[in-house]
Parts: sequence; structure tokens; C-alpha cells
Amino acid sequence: MSEERVRIVVEDHVARVSLDRPDKRNALDFAMFRGLADAADSLSAAPDLRAVVLHGEGAAFSAGLDLGAFMNEPAAIEGLLTRKEGDLANLAQHVCWAWRQLAYMPCSLTRSKTGQRASASSERAG
Repeated sequence: MSEERVRIVVEDHVARVSLDRPDKRNALDFAMFRGLADAADSLSAAPDLRAVVLHGEGAAFSAGLDLGAFMNEPAAIEGLLTRKEGDLANLAQHVCWAWRQLAYMPCSLTRSKTGQRASASSERAG
């Protein structure tokens, strides 16, 4: 799983986070969860960020969970759902919490896909 599933480009105080698994309609596998967690952690530490755009490459934003990938790799299920000692949450919970926290940062969080758009925002950083 050396492929980069989640890419971040920051330009002019705007971060574009791209889910990059278009052949699977950006379905979430373990590597995608790990990439989303790392992206959220990285972006939450960016002091001058004004907006975050979460984008899906290809025809779909995300097809959801890639059950086949998890069924073929049982260790990935354990890695996703098992809380490591000293952590407050497992990886799936961490991803949800970290991205939710971004919505409460002083920046705008937007999901984009051709013909689809949803956003959550709070007061913009001045």
C-alpha cells in the first residue's frame, strides 16, 4: 500500500485535499483512512488556513467503505477498529473526529465534486 491515496495542496491559504482512488470511486480502504487522518492532523496545525476543499478524483466523490479491501485483509479491519494503548480513539473514530474538528476551525470546509457541493464553515480567520 505504498500508493498515495490522499493528496494535499495548499495555495493562497486554501488547502485542497484530494481522495485519489478513482478506479474504485474513491472507496475508503485502510490506506485512505490513514491518509485522511494524516491530512486532518496536518491541516489542524496550519495557523493561516482559510479554507479546506475535500475533493474526490474521477467520477465520484466517494463510494463509501471498500468492504472488499477489508475482507481481503483482516489485519486492516483490526487496524481500523482497534484502539492502540494510549490513544483516545481507533483510526475510524480519529478520522471522524479530526475532520469534524476542522469544521469548527476558523476556516471553511467544503466538499467538492462536479455537480455536487456541500459545505460547513465557521467564522473566517482574519
